[in-house]
Amino acid sequence: MSFTVIESGGNTPHRALVDDHGRLSVKAGIVSHESHHASTHQNFYVATGDVTLTATTETTVLYIENSSSNLDMEVYWFTLGVNGNMGFEIYLDPTYTSGGSAVTSVNTNVGSTSESSTTIYEGSTGADLVASGGSKIRGCFAGAYTPYNFDFKGGLIIPRTKAIKITVTGSIGDIAKASFSYSFHSIGTQL
Repeated sequence: MSFTVIESGGNTPHRALVDDHGRLSVKAGIVSHESHHASTHQNFYVATGDVTLTATTETTVLYIENSSSNLDMEVYWFTLGVNGNMGFEIYLDPTYTSGGSAVTSVNTNVGSTSESSTTIYEGSTGADLVASGGSKIRGCFAGAYTPYNFDFKGGLIIPRTKAIKITVTGSIGDIAKASFSYSFHSIGTQL
């Protein structure tokens, strides 16, 4: 078996082998995109909010706005847990009107002082968070005590000044808890 060696230039050359079948042989460490943001950029965040339903109509659990002046928000996943059977929706670009309780995101790099550039409200126990409109992108039914996950894998991008909301519909007194994770990139970054 013969090999062709591809070598990079510069003071510290890197090598890759190509075998006689044209297969490239490399040694690489694989790091998830989330881990990369947590360790390298120190900007991987998680936030959680909840709501206790006071009506059987659609109620906002979380309103999430990208408040950054120069960064796009990249959403990885949402998880919803409920204590009763509920409908669950995600909307793009709603308008915040009033109410809710402020939510602070947690940086998953515990040693980092980097703070999130987001405005987040939860419906809380008063269910008084009002965010109207938006385009529905996902919906489902969530069963009681069975977590439901939406995995966007970074594919949901929220540009600066834009927002998303998560809503539920269920019975009076039901409680819904939603968590999500996200990071930031310079506007227009190609990954």
